[in-house]
Amino acid sequence: MENPLVSPYYTNNIIDLKIKSVGKKSSRNLQNGSTVSARIVKTRHPSTMSVVMVVELLEPVEQGQDPFAPGPPRPKLILKMFDRRFSPRLREELDLGPATRETEGQFNNFLDQGGMPAFIPLYQNARPSDSGSWTAAQKEAYFALYAAEMSKNEVRAYDYLIDVQGDAVPTFHADVQLSLRNAPGKSFRPFAGVEGVLFDYIPGFPLSELPEKVPEAEWPAICNQAIEKVNMIVDRAFINPDTGLRNSIVSRGEGDGQYKVYYIDFGLCSFRDTFDDDEMWRERKRQAGEEGKIGYNLTSCLAVGRIQMAKKKYKGRAAPRDLPPMAWRFVPSNRFAGKTPTPYSRV
Repeated sequence: MENPLVSPYYTNNIIDLKIKSVGKKSSRNLQNGSTVSARIVKTRHPSTMSVVMVVELLEPVEQGQDPFAPGPPRPKLILKMFDRRFSPRLREELDLGPATRETEGQFNNFLDQGGMPAFIPLYQNARPSDSGSWTAAQKEAYFALYAAEMSKNEVRAYDYLIDVQGDAVPTFHADVQLSLRNAPGKSFRPFAGVEGVLFDYIPGFPLSELPEKVPEAEWPAICNQAIEKVNMIVDRAFINPDTGLRNSIVSRGEGDGQYKVYYIDFGLCSFRDTFDDDEMWRERKRQAGEEGKIGYNLTSCLAVGRIQMAKKKYKGRAAPRDLPPMAWRFVPSNRFAGKTPTPYSRV
């Protein structure tokens, strides 16, 4: 009988995080190489390719002191852990169920026997469809490498976006590693660590929920801002295939009541390399269509939202066939338009 692993990511649990490197714009009292404790306020569902939580960082407490004792409010942060063991969407890639004690034992044996170096070239050239003949340990190795790559990409993308942190994207505070305090006496195994990132918690909703959250009169300003912000990101030397309405936050300021758009989730980014001359990179960016993924999908989202609102308004009666034109219209910038470059091959 298999024994599923118990996730440490549940409300009010306290986990220890090792700070690997502090973000350049972070104002938190964090130091490279230090260990901090974080209390999980809530875990966000559904889980994506990572486990996303709202956390509070705890000040060091003396022995016997209650970490939950009343005190001044602690600022909330988002903790995103790229944990292969508890990410259902990641594990679905290879049709593998929840991690168990048995699969973890096989993976640890695989690492102890030096299996990872030989597996890395296989991972680099593999497709999920190639995994039919893999052992459970090899599938866990695939997840471990994939998760580590996503964490590295997220950190690198935020570094590219340092000048728009707090504006187009949340402020990045640190990349972290889950402490192995729950495995006393066991030495750290390379490739077995769980990486993560800490950044600002911004309450709000994704652009995909704009029609139901905000009056129609305010849509144009938010949509224009969404296009402006995505183009701040598009101009960087990476491509984010995960650009979309759900990977955004629309937040309303407590003071002025103005809406502000942020973009999140950069773990799947690919970065420009030395083989990409200007024309080839422009063509890659054109094909990626990051601006269009926001603009055209926003157009469809708002159109569907207007129809649904009209149906509610007329409560079963026949709604007008022709609704007034929307006040906002997406006009693509065509910033990467041009002649198709001559294909090249890497030699």
